[in-house]
Amino acid sequence: MVVHAWNARTRPILTAFTGLVALLLLAGCGGPKQVQQPPPVDQPEEVEAPSEPEYPQVTVVVPKENLRDAPNGAKVGEAVQGATFDLYERRGNWARISHPERDYVWIWTPSLGMDRVNVIDLTLLLGREEGIRRTDDLLAVLGEPTDTKKEGMGVSRWIYQNMLPGKDMLFGTRKFQMLGLLVDESGGTVLQADITLAPYEGDVDGLLSLIGLPDKHPTKSGFDEVLFRNVYRGLYEVILTRRSGDLTKFEMVQAWKYNPERWMKQVVVNDRRAVNENGTLSVVLDVENTDDELSYSSPMVSVQMRRAGRELGRWQLGPAELHLSPGEVGEIRFALPLDPSSVNLATVELKAEISHMFVVPTTGGLP
Repeated sequence: MVVHAWNARTRPILTAFTGLVALLLLAGCGGPKQVQQPPPVDQPEEVEAPSEPEYPQVTVVVPKENLRDAPNGAKVGEAVQGATFDLYERRGNWARISHPERDYVWIWTPSLGMDRVNVIDLTLLLGREEGIRRTDDLLAVLGEPTDTKKEGMGVSRWIYQNMLPGKDMLFGTRKFQMLGLLVDESGGTVLQADITLAPYEGDVDGLLSLIGLPDKHPTKSGFDEVLFRNVYRGLYEVILTRRSGDLTKFEMVQAWKYNPERWMKQVVVNDRRAVNENGTLSVVLDVENTDDELSYSSPMVSVQMRRAGRELGRWQLGPAELHLSPGEVGEIRFALPLDPSSVNLATVELKAEISHMFVVPTTGGLP
C-alpha cells in the first residue's frame, strides 16, 4: 500500500504553476514563432539618360582633309573620311573644331558636308525679298565679329576682317577685305551692309552676280558710282563705288535694307523749346512717329541758340536713348553746355532739328 503525503501549504503553489504553464501554451509561447517574410521585390536599376553633346557634331565626308592652326593657316594634321569632331564655330567656309591634342583646329567646311557660302551675298546679309535676316542665323554662318561698336540705342556696328597683315582668306574667299554690318540688336536684324572689296575687277554685271543680285538694272550710273534703288521690298538701295573713277574696278558695296532718310517724313517734331530746370539748361523736342510700319530710334539733334543776332552756341547732340514705335510719341531731351543764369530764355532764338535717326523694323512687322 502506497501512502501519498500531501501538504496543504504546497497545493496553491502547484496550482499556480500549472495555470501558468497552461496560459503560456495558450498564448503560443511554447517556442519561437516562425514569421514568413514576403519574397524580395526586384528594384529596377536607375539608368541615366544620355546627355546631350555640348557642341554639334560634324563628320568629314571626303577621303582626306587638312587640319590647320587658323583659317587658311599652317597645316597641323589631317582628318580622314568618317572622323567626327565637335563644332565650336563656323566662320564662312572655315570651321573651328575639336582636336585630341590641341585646343582646336580649323577645317574647310565643304569637307564637312556644309554648303559653300558666299559671305558677301546681300541676300545672305540682309535677307531675301520681304524677309529679315536674323542676326542669330547670321552668327551661325559668320561667327562672332572681329570688333563691335555701339552706334545708338540697341544699334551696333559689327566688323568682320577677312584680310589682316600676314593673314587672308579668313572666311575662305579673297573677294573682300572687310565687312561691316549695322545691326539692330534689340530686334535681332541687319539694317545695312558695307563691303570693302579686294578690289573687284570686272564689269557691273559680274559684280552684281557676286553679291547675289544678278540681272538688276541700275537706277543711275556715273563715273564714280552705280546706284540701284528699290531693288526689292526689303532692300531699298545698293551703291557700287568705283575705284579712282576706273570703270572696270570697284572698291566698295553699300546696301541699305530701308530708306535711311525715311524718318525725315515720318517723324514729326510737334514742339521744341529750351527749359531751365533745377539749374540745368536743356533743349526739349516733342516728337511723334506717324509711320504705320517701321520704328525709329537713337535721334541726333542739331541745336543753335542766338540772342540779339549773336550766336550763343551750336551743338550736335546725341544719340538719345529713344525708340519710337509706329504711332508712338516721345520726348527728346539734351542738356546744353551753357550757364543758365547767363541766359534769358525769353530773349533767346532757338533752332533745334533732328539730324539723324535709325530706321528699324517693328517687332511683328515685316516677316
